[in-house]
Amino acid sequence: MKKSLFAIALFILILYSSTSSVCFSIGASEAQMVLDLLENPGDFLFNLHSDNCDFTPVLKNRHGTIRTNFYPTTFPATWLNLSVKVKILSDGGFAPYVPQVDLVGEYGKMLAIDMAASSGDVESSSDSVKPGLGDIGYGILITKSVTEKTRIYGGLRFSDAALNVKFGEAMDLGGGSTLSELNVGVKDSLIVTGIENQIGEKKYVVAHLSYSTNQKKIVSRIGWYSKHLELGFNIYPEGFMVMHPFMAWHWYF
Repeated sequence: MKKSLFAIALFILILYSSTSSVCFSIGASEAQMVLDLLENPGDFLFNLHSDNCDFTPVLKNRHGTIRTNFYPTTFPATWLNLSVKVKILSDGGFAPYVPQVDLVGEYGKMLAIDMAASSGDVESSSDSVKPGLGDIGYGILITKSVTEKTRIYGGLRFSDAALNVKFGEAMDLGGGSTLSELNVGVKDSLIVTGIENQIGEKKYVVAHLSYSTNQKKIVSRIGWYSKHLELGFNIYPEGFMVMHPFMAWHWYF
């Protein structure tokens, strides 16, 4: 690796390989990792974007939630992200059969690429496309209690993630292959369903399953939630790396 360019292009890939259930040998296999990624970069970017998404409903005694996926996106990948959920209708607010309805929005941006652009390591891929990695998402969740401590939910989520970088110097991947530019955009719609179970005071276990209508693949998550901390795994059965551990913080209002 000649410069920080290679780290920018593959930072997230190496990061997730070191924290996932799939292990890679950093060094001799780096070029092969790039080639594997380039075979389906949209799928990989979509999986990383999904790690940032918040698929769970607002707690029934709260009005909204602010959430950030801290590890491994914000730290150490510098992929800042923020999700906001707002309850617009309470479970049983007007009648026993009325469900809870939440609106969800999410935005993320990777600072490392912006810093590299400022230093000249990466350039605009065109006059109209600036270098960067960003993602947005929005959707709606409908939730209903089935017991005092258990709720089921479902909804729709729409997402858009894009990576655009052009390196100031082409990188040699070996075997006559070079990499000078990455331009990947993924727009998708997900059908979401899940279950939340309260296991203690301000402690919850949540599992959800989503289907990507564009990628035609499953996205799932198993998580444990306390007052502010979230821990768990995002699972992509057909993804480049199957299991992504995560750590997140949230605040209720």
